[in-house]
Amino acid sequence: MSTRSVVLAAVIGLSLTACGDGGPTSTAVYSGGDSYESVMVGSTKRWYRLHIPTRTTPGPLAPLVVAFHGYGQSAEGLELQSGLDAAADAAGVIVAYPEAYYGTWDVNGELEELFQVYDVDFARALVAQVRANHVVDRRKVVAVGMSNGAVFVHRLACLAADDFAGFVSVAGAMLRNVAAACQPLNPMSVLHVLGSSDSYFPPAGGSAVFPADSGVAFWAGRAGCGSGRRSGTLPDTAHDGLPIATTTWTGCPSGVSVGMVRISGGGHAWPGATIPPNEESFGRMSRSYNASRAVMDFARAVVRK
Repeated sequence: MSTRSVVLAAVIGLSLTACGDGGPTSTAVYSGGDSYESVMVGSTKRWYRLHIPTRTTPGPLAPLVVAFHGYGQSAEGLELQSGLDAAADAAGVIVAYPEAYYGTWDVNGELEELFQVYDVDFARALVAQVRANHVVDRRKVVAVGMSNGAVFVHRLACLAADDFAGFVSVAGAMLRNVAAACQPLNPMSVLHVLGSSDSYFPPAGGSAVFPADSGVAFWAGRAGCGSGRRSGTLPDTAHDGLPIATTTWTGCPSGVSVGMVRISGGGHAWPGATIPPNEESFGRMSRSYNASRAVMDFARAVVRK
């Protein structure tokens, strides 16, 4: 582990800077830093960036957000673009940024067959390593993905619901063939953030991907939520002319939330990003909705069943 990331409570129950058994009443302090870490997945070394906030007074164990970058992007690229670090510092959340082996995540199992690259196993190993070395609330581990990463976290939720409490999909969608085989072990909390003018993942879906409404409804059904939905709007604080509509599924089990944020006129973008996308290539980005802060609120609220 890098010396740039000094964690004051490495083993819950043994360290003087953490107390409790890792449950909801456990407390910890920790000092922050950034590091580049590795973990073995079979015979392959995989890499991820790790960001830890600073907290000097005792408080709850930290939620863990595992953030999967887009196609052709890098872990550092998503870290710099999204603004997740600043949001994590404010919320007291640890963030890990995995690095794809070939610049893309295995969204349907093909990389496993062709190249023996096991991204789901990588995600599991990363979570286990961070939990072992840091003051993580194991009930509040969530995945977030952008674009190709967003498609992957749908598959990850199907196969690793025992490690993750939920996921946030930003500018992505659920593959139909993944849904057909999806049997998560536990109810999953879900937040789907999309733009109505996303040309890469249109809300209407396509032959390979679910429409946005159907994809989120799929997860609501798997979580045991009711069929009711509550609609709302968020204020256009940036006055950028991109209205924000919200949909929340009702009747979900305690600690489980399923919702969608649709940005009218929004493109293929991470809303509120520190580095906005090229509008000519990817469309417009909402500055009123901050996806990074939403991810942190989501991680703090969920509870793994």
